[in-house]
Parts: sequence; structure tokens; C-alpha cells
Amino acid sequence: MRKQAIVAVLILFVISLSASAVISEPRGSLAFYNYHDENAFYPNEEITIDAADYYYADDEVIIYRFIASEAGLYCLEAAYVSTPGYNGEIIFDMVLNGRRQDSPLSLSLFRYRRSGRALLDVRGNEVPPLSLEYGGMLTRTLKDGAKPIYFELEAGINWFTLSGVNRAGVTFISFAFKNYEKPPNYEEIRPSEEQINSTRALTTTNTVGGRAIFLQAERPSFMTDAGIAPSSENRSRHIIPSSPSVRLYNILGWSGEGRAASWEFGVPFDGYYRFSFKVRQNAQINASSYRRILLNGIVPCMELSAVEFKYNRDWYRQNLTDGGGEDIYIFLDAGRHVLTIEALHGELEFDYIEIATAHEQFVEFKETFYDRLVFGFSRLMNSYFEPAASELPSAGKTIDVWVGANREITALLQMIAYEFNSRYANVKINPVDGSVLEAALAGRPPDAALFIGSEEITMLGERGFLTDFPASNGAVLFKNMSDFYAEEAAREFLEWFASEDIQERFKQQVYAAGGFLHE
Repeated sequence: MRKQAIVAVLILFVISLSASAVISEPRGSLAFYNYHDENAFYPNEEITIDAADYYYADDEVIIYRFIASEAGLYCLEAAYVSTPGYNGEIIFDMVLNGRRQDSPLSLSLFRYRRSGRALLDVRGNEVPPLSLEYGGMLTRTLKDGAKPIYFELEAGINWFTLSGVNRAGVTFISFAFKNYEKPPNYEEIRPSEEQINSTRALTTTNTVGGRAIFLQAERPSFMTDAGIAPSSENRSRHIIPSSPSVRLYNILGWSGEGRAASWEFGVPFDGYYRFSFKVRQNAQINASSYRRILLNGIVPCMELSAVEFKYNRDWYRQNLTDGGGEDIYIFLDAGRHVLTIEALHGELEFDYIEIATAHEQFVEFKETFYDRLVFGFSRLMNSYFEPAASELPSAGKTIDVWVGANREITALLQMIAYEFNSRYANVKINPVDGSVLEAALAGRPPDAALFIGSEEITMLGERGFLTDFPASNGAVLFKNMSDFYAEEAAREFLEWFASEDIQERFKQQVYAAGGFLHE
């Protein structure tokens, strides 16, 4: 019995040493590459790892153990769900088979976002729509910008360690070490003329009067970054949509290697389809921008792995074409599909996207000097007849909320306030930026303030600029508002941004919980 106990203790000791060795002792170098080496070996094996099937885990690291049949270079694909409420990329560290360098490899994944609905201000101008974080499961290959990262695996047992995952706000579902087939040249998949012409013609009329499938570029279904946002181009009637009287956010432009936007669309029947883009590349003089085109997450042919868009001061049409300038036709099944445009290099703006068979014509546009003159004159005349602020519909009580944060946060609050204002006819929230303390001392304080420093809150409280904080419900109420609904509206707005954890005390007095008011 005593011998069995000794053996059990020894086994536990050996297991603990093994786990410790995995964490602290180097077993090899972390080899990774962000380019494809024709002389290297890329196995066809796919190694899938369930994220819940970890070898070791604590508050700092997660360790996975797996077996590779063949040594070589592999890409790493992660399936994950991002946690709402975090900003920026998902950044974490990875160590493969121990480490011999000063620091682990820092990797990142995108948080995909959906486009929100467009909002209008009281003048009828569009407000930039919010992009809302997409909380569903995503699958993405780990990349360095737009280039996949290749990891060198050993034949046999391999280990990789992840750290910083909890701080990144992500839940991993699975991992897969794999390689992808090189896209074929278009010549290898080119359909015959008979196949192209036998595809049935589209019959549904689109929003601009044609038959092609029409996608507004400024309304992508998904984006990999909150920085991919629509902008306004109101200098031409050929921009779709356009208006000489109000501001429209009607184009989409972005740069940044690896950042991508996706559009969902449907085709009514199986067949071969071609793609056309209305674009402008006037940011880099005499230089080209490059984009990777994917359909349902796959580059259909080598010609679409890096499509060149040349410099032009004006808008122009560019179809997806082969080396000879002929349209590329891609076979699509009837049903839903996803078109993705990934930035490789340079800035590029899109107005709209069209998808058609061989039987439909794309939108014709050719802007003349006369067009520009007429549209410019219309804009000028409309500016004279724009209603003054006093003539606009009254929003009742206006509450100025000063924001002590950067411009991006202020803009975000402004967009949320527009939606908030549409729900209450008797109160208007107006986020602005400014120096709160100086304004209060000058006798012109705002109605409320957010994101101001603790020292400033204390000084404001000592000078009598703050209301009492009702600790019973954690809400900050506006004074001098007799209307009950206006008071409730103010309460709801501040509760969105105020937290009971953000309280400032001085001499046992609570001065603020995210906002302040004046008499």
C-alpha cells in the first residue's frame, strides 16, 4: 500500500514538471513568415483544435497540444466570437513550441461590424450611421496586414500558448492549422460563350431603373473596422444618391492593409455573373491602389487577388477583367452570396457596385461641364432658401452636454443623440466639446458634462456648480425642467453614459456620477 502511494506521488510530480516545462522551458523557435516561399513545403493536412480542449489554462495563459503528421508551413485560422463593448482589434500573444526570442508574437483579429440605419437631423441632412459590433461567430486567418502568416510546425507533438486573451475580449471556438489552394488562373475556369449567354437574364428593376443587381457602396453588410465609414460627396448629380439641398453620406472610401468591407446580395438563379465598380482614386497622384476581391470568403481566380485601380481625379467605371481586358464571369449558385473587398494598398472610394449577367447594361454616367454647372447652381440657390434655426421645428428644452473626450467619442455621442432626439419631441440632447471649468467660472456652464477629470469635478463641486447626487437610484437629474417627460428623457440619456462606479468624493461628499448640472 505504501509503495502504491509513493508511485502515485511520483506520477503527480512528473505530471507537474511536464506542465511546468511546457510553460517555461523553450522547446524550439517560433518561426513565422508573412510571405509565400515557393521552395518551402506547405502540407495539405488540416489540423483542427477545439478551443475548449486545452492542455493547460490559468488566468494568464492557455496552452494547446496537437499532433502534426507532416512538418512544414501552415496558416492558422481562428473561429471566434468577439465580446461586445470592446474597441479596436483583438490583440493577443502567441508562443509556438516554446520560445527563444525576447517576446512572443503579437497577433490580431478584427471585430466585425454591421452598418446601422441612416438618421436625419432636423434640417433633413443625413447623420453618419453608427456601425454596430457583430456578435456572431467569425472565422479569419491570422494575417500580417493583408498577408497570411505561416507557422512552421514540427512533425509530431506541437504546443502553442496564448496570453492576453481575456483582456482582448474574445471567446475562441476552434483553431485550424491548414493551407489554402492557390487560386486558379481565369483561363482555367473561363466559361464558354455558350455558358455565358445561356445564363438567364435578370428581370427585376433596380433602384436606378436598370436590371443589374445594384449595391450602394456606403451601406456594406459587414466591416472589419469602425474606421470604414461613409462620407459625403454632394458635388455631382451622378453620385447615387445625390441632392443639391441636403447632405447625404453616399460614398465609401478606406485604406489600411487588410481592412475589408463586405456586401451581401442574392442572385435568382444559377449562372455566370460579372462585376463592375464605380470608383475614384484621386488621393495618390499617378499611383495605383490595389484591392483583393473575394466571393464567399474565397478569391475566385488569380486575377482578383490584387486588382489594380489607377489614378483618376474623376469617378470612373472599372469592371473585373482578365489580362486581355475581357470581363471575368464567375459562376454563382442561386441564393445569397457575400462580396468582400479587402484593401492591399492605397486609398480608394466607391460609389456603387453592380452585378449582372451578359444580358444587362451597367449604369451609364458621363459628367459634363454643363452637368457640374447646373448642379452647382442648384446647390447655391438651395443655400439661400435653407431655413434659419428659428424656423426649424422646435425640440423643446435643449440640453447642452459637454464632452471631455476625443473627437471620435464626441462624434459617437452626437450620432446617438440624434437617435435619442427622435424619441422625445420636448427635449434635445446636444453633445459639444469645450473647457467645462473655464465656462462655469465665466458664468456660462453647460447643462451637463461627461468624461471630465476627477480634479475638475472636485473643483466644480467646491464652487457649487454640481447638483446633489441621489445615491438611492444612481441617476443624475436636470434642474429647472418642469416637464416630467423631459426629466425622464434627461435621466435616460445620462444613464446610458453614467456609471455608479464613476463617482467623485471630497470631504465625504459625492459630487458626480458621470455628469453635472447647474442651477
